[in-house]
Amino acid sequence: MPGIKGLALPRHPVSMYQANFKTKAGLVRLTFRKYSSPKFFGSSMWELLVLTNLKWDISSVTAQDFISHILRKIPVDQSTCNCQMLIRHTQTFIALCATDFKFSIYTPSIIASASIAASLQGLDWTTKNNCSLSELLTRIHRITGIEREYLQSCIDQIEETVREAMAHRSSGNDHPNNPQANSNSHSSSNHFSTDKLADHSKAETPTDVRDVHF
Repeated sequence: MPGIKGLALPRHPVSMYQANFKTKAGLVRLTFRKYSSPKFFGSSMWELLVLTNLKWDISSVTAQDFISHILRKIPVDQSTCNCQMLIRHTQTFIALCATDFKFSIYTPSIIASASIAASLQGLDWTTKNNCSLSELLTRIHRITGIEREYLQSCIDQIEETVREAMAHRSSGNDHPNNPQANSNSHSSSNHFSTDKLADHSKAETPTDVRDVHF
C-alpha cells in the first residue's frame, strides 16, 4: 500500500492498560502502575513524599533555641553576671552533651535548662544573688514546667561529663615527651574552667527554626 510507509507503527503491541485511555478508571490504573513501580519510586521520591507530608517543615528545635527564652524569664542581672560569658559557658555544656549518648534520653529543653543552671552555679550567680541551686531549679521549673528531678539528674550528668573531659585532657598533657605539660599537670587537674573547652564545636541551630514560646 502506497501510504503505509509514512506511518510510525509501534514495535511492541499496545497493552490493555495503555489502550484503555477512554475510561477514567483505566487512566488511574495506568498511572498507578507507572508511578508506583520500584524503579520510579526510588529513594528520592520517598524523600519527596515525606517532605510533602511534613509540609516542608523540617527544622528541628535544639537546646540552643531555649537559652535566650529561659534567661529572659529568670532573669539575669548584668551587674551580678556577665551574660556573654554565661551564654558561652551554657553553649559549651550543650556542646559537651552532644558528644555523649547518655544525654539522648533528655529533651532539648531539659539539656538547655540544666546547662544554664550549671553555668549560673559555676559563675557564682547563686551566691551573689542569695539563691541556692534548689531555688534556681524551682524557678526554672516554673518557667519550663520541667520536673526538678530531671533537671538535677541532667546537671549531675553534665558535671560527670566535664570531669571526664578534663581528666582526659589532663592525661593527654601528661605525655612524657611533653615536659611543659608535666610541669602544669597539677594545676590543670585541680582547676576547671569552661574556657578550656571552647575548642569544642558549637551545636549549630538550623535556619528558619520556629519560635519557641512558654
